[in-house]
Amino acid sequence: MNMSSSEEPDLRRFCGHCKALLCERRWRNGKLESPAQLRRRKYCDRKCSSQACDAKPSLSRLPSTTHHHARKLVPPGPCARCGRPNAIDVHHRDRDHTNNSLDNLERICRKCHIAEHRAKRICILCDAPHRCRGYCSMHYRRFKTWGDPLIRKRADPAKRVSTKLTMIDAVEIRRLYVQGRKTQKDIGRMYGIHQVTVSEIVLGKIWRSTISQP
Repeated sequence: MNMSSSEEPDLRRFCGHCKALLCERRWRNGKLESPAQLRRRKYCDRKCSSQACDAKPSLSRLPSTTHHHARKLVPPGPCARCGRPNAIDVHHRDRDHTNNSLDNLERICRKCHIAEHRAKRICILCDAPHRCRGYCSMHYRRFKTWGDPLIRKRADPAKRVSTKLTMIDAVEIRRLYVQGRKTQKDIGRMYGIHQVTVSEIVLGKIWRSTISQP
């Protein structure tokens, strides 16, 4: 299209966010912004550019990007659940991090946010609430102290009675040991018990009622 020499092109440009008239800026070296640079510029300053970027729907579906925009859409304030001041997280009520509508966003603190998304786990050995390493408080304490979550507190040796043995077995164990033909380990292998159990039977710590029997 031919343009007459009397007509000049309209170089006026407006900010894409606040719609203010874009004026030539002066750089640090004292020079004015050239017309070519002014035509390429879309916003007044970095603040308008950032606000326009946040208001624009993001094409990225990465959680880091969508949560970044969500934190800017919700005004800062206390946690909506526990009331803790200066909450820094924003929770998506429908668990869809790409849905950044204001009705779906909630300003909460980091502690409440972690509790909301953490799975309700139970102990792998019982139905008690999970604490650590797959165990509840009781089983985790046993695992941390003894290395076995199923271990139980040992009873008094004077009151403890082996459930694998009968009174006849205890008498026979004591007789075999007195004869001296077998060691305590051999006797333990015969009856499927530990050497300590054989020693306690011989010393009379358990099955004491069998001592008087021949």
